[in-house]
Amino acid sequence: MKRVFIFTLLITGKFFSQGWYPAKKLLSAKDFVVYNTKLGVWNENKIETGFLYRKKNKLYFKKIARQNVEVSGGELAYASIKNKNFTAIAKQKKIYYAFFPDGKQGVIEEKGRVLSPYAATLRNKVFLVYNVELNVNGKKSYCIFLREFLTSGDSKRIHQWTPEKGESGYFFPRLFLFGKKLILVFQNRSAQTYRDNLMRVYVDADGSVSNKSYVRESSNSQMEGFFSHGRWLWRENYKKSWNLSFLVNNSHRYLLQEQADAVSPALDFFPGLGSVVAYISQGLNTWDVYGFLPETNDFFSKPRKVTSNQSFISKTAIWHDTKNIALLYKSRKTIYASLIDKEAEKIKIKSSSHPKNSVNEKSTFRASWKKPKDPSGIEEYAWSIDKFPKSKPAIFNLAGSETSLSLSNLQDGLYYLHIRYRDGAGNLSPVTHYRFGVDKIPPVKPEIQSTTHPENISTPSGEIRLKIHATDNVGIKEFRYAISKNRFKPLNRKTKSPNLILVVKKSGKYYFRVKAVDYAGHSSEESIYRILVDLSESFAPKITLRKKRILPDNDYLPVRISIKTAIPKELKGIVYSVHYGSVQDPQESGKIILASEIGNFSKKKGKTQNTFNLKIPLPEKENRKQGIYVFAARLKYADNSYSDLTAVSFKIKGLKQEPSEATRYVSRKVFRKARKNFSPAIEIFPKDGLYFVSFRVQDNLQDKVNYFEWYVSEDPAPPDWKDAAKSSGEETLAFLKPSEYWIWVRPYFKSMSLNKKAKPAVLFFSLPHTSWKDSVISFFQKRSIWQVLAFLGIIAFLVLMFSFRVRFLLKRIFW
Repeated sequence: MKRVFIFTLLITGKFFSQGWYPAKKLLSAKDFVVYNTKLGVWNENKIETGFLYRKKNKLYFKKIARQNVEVSGGELAYASIKNKNFTAIAKQKKIYYAFFPDGKQGVIEEKGRVLSPYAATLRNKVFLVYNVELNVNGKKSYCIFLREFLTSGDSKRIHQWTPEKGESGYFFPRLFLFGKKLILVFQNRSAQTYRDNLMRVYVDADGSVSNKSYVRESSNSQMEGFFSHGRWLWRENYKKSWNLSFLVNNSHRYLLQEQADAVSPALDFFPGLGSVVAYISQGLNTWDVYGFLPETNDFFSKPRKVTSNQSFISKTAIWHDTKNIALLYKSRKTIYASLIDKEAEKIKIKSSSHPKNSVNEKSTFRASWKKPKDPSGIEEYAWSIDKFPKSKPAIFNLAGSETSLSLSNLQDGLYYLHIRYRDGAGNLSPVTHYRFGVDKIPPVKPEIQSTTHPENISTPSGEIRLKIHATDNVGIKEFRYAISKNRFKPLNRKTKSPNLILVVKKSGKYYFRVKAVDYAGHSSEESIYRILVDLSESFAPKITLRKKRILPDNDYLPVRISIKTAIPKELKGIVYSVHYGSVQDPQESGKIILASEIGNFSKKKGKTQNTFNLKIPLPEKENRKQGIYVFAARLKYADNSYSDLTAVSFKIKGLKQEPSEATRYVSRKVFRKARKNFSPAIEIFPKDGLYFVSFRVQDNLQDKVNYFEWYVSEDPAPPDWKDAAKSSGEETLAFLKPSEYWIWVRPYFKSMSLNKKAKPAVLFFSLPHTSWKDSVISFFQKRSIWQVLAFLGIIAFLVLMFSFRVRFLLKRIFW
């Protein structure tokens, strides 16, 4: 039995891959045929056709059509045209053919035994070529028949090649697509000299044939010819030794392998890379597979062993899509698939001294990583360290056996370690960037300046503007500060901004104290700034919030603004701002409520007091965040001058984010919109304290999806897809803290054309803080009635015991 293996090449990329992932079982079958990206599988009573798709480092078969057959044994030919599949099974003197899934089929009977059927398509027609063994004058003669099949099921013989005088037969017919024609290749054997010609004939779409000519002549050959993009490959006995011969564009013939028992040669061609040749070197009970590129002058121009000691292999084929190439072979009744090593995975770095994105005072950096599981092995690493985040190391300066790196005597600063590797096939891995910092010196003592309140000088304003300046070797992480009349109040407030706006409501002497904290946790010396405030003549309005906690359904913030003193100038209106987390001066970018639109005036206990009841619009619901907001206001006078600033904070709680339109994938209207950009739909639903997420695209595109890339973050900015995870369409999320999250998803199709059209989808959702009432209700809902009764019984017993003890103590005291 012949043992066949085919060595293939990556379609895209500059490096030829000699490594293979371990072959894994694909399915059980009697026979199989690969045609373009489809796979036809023949079992005992059915032929199934479908696509292959990759998941991690394994291929899976997705069935799309099925045909029932009642033929056992024979040779299978397969082709695909539009949405139909054509099969032909040659057994004895008959050919059983069928188009499916519509079921049009028939039987063709010839005068002799039918051998070596081979099918190809051209312009909505299927052409089938095959050998017929005839008995002429007591001798066997081998003819070649060419048939044309229409999708209606009709067929006709359009040509027959019969050996002429002095020829014993035509063998091994093959059909290959060549531009707008087909090339028929076959072997012509001389009956007298035993010399053979590799012949070719052009077949047009109308069935006409022309230009019968020979490609090469040799002696005693098994000329199983292969043609691809002007390249020819065949096995022959040239100069009384078996060789592999190779011809490029009918110009020059190359002896690829001399004096070698090379069987079952194979040829494929990939634009931009050239030809790939493979063959089997058959020894005594062993078979070794070799592959190389004859049109290159580099390492791979010489045959390289791919595998060894293969047995019971009867058929192989090459399958590929736009990004993957795989070797399929049949051993007994099982089909195996082995993906080529076409890429190198990214290294994941860990550090025992400096966790990623951290800064500490250790001057020695230690990094380690797990050795990547690359089938071609690790040749060497390239690494560099600098202060640029996206550098690419060019010099390979670390042996492939190493899995750690140590750097000592590092000076203070922020560093980036860049590392990648090259495997045995020449593939380069993506660069891993690792950020860390060394900081042994605390920040410099901060300097404080104020544009509104000079130090130790009384100022009639409660609005204090401060600017903090501090330096550090790596950077300032935050400032910790406090403002109070108490000089020793803890520094319990934090800010990352060096510019502060503070509002005080009472006159007096205030101490502003601040420390700078760097990323290593070092604190600077404390700086003190003394502020004198005199509000006896201030016209800052007093703000009273009628509600300090805003529910999600509220559209307005009810505010009462009071001015106890007489307004010195004509009032034009009130300017205000509502900002998340900090004070925003309304004088710069606030909104105004004119005096003519402001509420009423009232008198209390003989004093004139202007009281304005206002409804301040809140941010749109989809733009709200859960947390602390600050309402700030000023009086604006007719001469465009302003009063002092005053501010008050309030909280928005209990936000429930409405599901975005992308989550409602059952809506056909949404899918009609999504069909244009091939974006996925996202759905999130809670269950048992977890959150289940599912992704999907249009039903007609679901089978074309290889996988989804998804990313979850608390940052609304678009993600770096290099760090995204891969998913088949369903995931489970378990968050440790309530917060706001964004999920980004994009589909990764098997087709490059669809990937160019696909756009990512994003969904925002929040996990609200749970109140103690909800926690109690949830506690009892998760338990049975008997557990609840037992719990309440224990509580009642403890209450009785406590009350008895209290009564006993009271009795002892008073009696």
